[in-house]
Amino acid sequence: METKIKLPDELTAELNRIISELGFNGNSEFIEEAVRDKILELKRQRFFQISDKIALGLKNNKVGSKEILDDFEKEK
Repeated sequence: METKIKLPDELTAELNRIISELGFNGNSEFIEEAVRDKILELKRQRFFQISDKIALGLKNNKVGSKEILDDFEKEK
């Protein structure tokens, strides 16, 4: 899939400087890696948000680690 984006001139200049300094093989390689890293960061952030909601729900329902472990043992 090919996607084109328009970047402000100052961002393009910074992008070109970084690409040159870090030895990337062009804009596409750098941008692909940057987008991949950003997607991973967002997935990680979403995971922790969901984990926090689950932990809060367990706490509000007074479910502790003993109850969780007991439940796992029952399922074996």
